[in-house]
Amino acid sequence: EFKILYNQRVSGALKRERLYEDNMFKAYALLWEQCAKAMQNKIMARSDYETKVYTDPIALLKAIKEHSLNYQETRYEMAIIANASAKSFILANRTKKAFKITQGDSKRATEVLQSHLGEPLQLKKYVMMMPTATTASKSELKLLQAKASEQFFAYLYLDNSDKNKYGSIIKGLSSQKSLGNDQYPRTIAETNNVLSNHRFDSNAKRNKSPLDLVQAFQ
Repeated sequence: EFKILYNQRVSGALKRERLYEDNMFKAYALLWEQCAKAMQNKIMARSDYETKVYTDPIALLKAIKEHSLNYQETRYEMAIIANASAKSFILANRTKKAFKITQGDSKRATEVLQSHLGEPLQLKKYVMMMPTATTASKSELKLLQAKASEQFFAYLYLDNSDKNKYGSIIKGLSSQKSLGNDQYPRTIAETNNVLSNHRFDSNAKRNKSPLDLVQAFQ
């Protein structure tokens, strides 16, 4: 009786294993078919394609993300990180560029930088100043570091917004902070909501060029 039960369980386990392998291959095939030919060529050219990526949908997803974030296998690593840092820290927002586009640029630049750093930006001194940091566990500290990193990039996005249109927001937040009332947005999404709900400052209209005014009435 025990042997029969054992054989049934082994048989069931083997069936589940085959089903798992079949589903993994189907998932890989589905993802592969969705890739553009140029992306497929880039992934196939990787040195780890045969050993790690092929038939593994998780590895394929990671490879797609890497190449979508301008992955270059043979480029000097420090050059890649330096370039990603520059794009993250210098988010120059042109006056004529809509802030929603800048939000996308900011988010992509943040993801690129973190993908090369391998973790969120480390702001250890700031994190240790948080009220719960001294008693936090390792996993809790990791969460605080991720929040601090996100908060930093949210501020970068806010600080690089068009001062003619959103200058009063920045001044107001700074004024509130000096009074002990910290209302700064903590994420890029929150920052975007603050900007989208703000009516442009009156000086933004005064600072428009004659060409901008003509185009506004066309």
